[in-house]
Amino acid sequence: MENGNKLMEKARAALALHPKCGAKCKQREGFCVNPAMKNGRCYIHGGKSTGPKPKHGQSSKVAREKRQDIRLLIKKLSGKALNLTNTGNF
Repeated sequence: MENGNKLMEKARAALALHPKCGAKCKQREGFCVNPAMKNGRCYIHGGKSTGPKPKHGQSSKVAREKRQDIRLLIKKLSGKALNLTNTGNF
């Protein structure tokens, strides 16, 4: 187990030399002590982007089009079901 302890000590020593995030903490006084990335902040306070936000109205436009397609499909299917029941051919 001594080998594992030595590795952990080396890792902690390397982490201590790494620059820190430095973002101000809300829960306690002081600053974030997570290791910083290239942009100077940690993965929590300035991590990778999740991508561009959709333009205003685009997501609702897509949802509206999907609902219209589903309504049209339901009307078509219900019309075919009515024709089948009227003719007696199940």
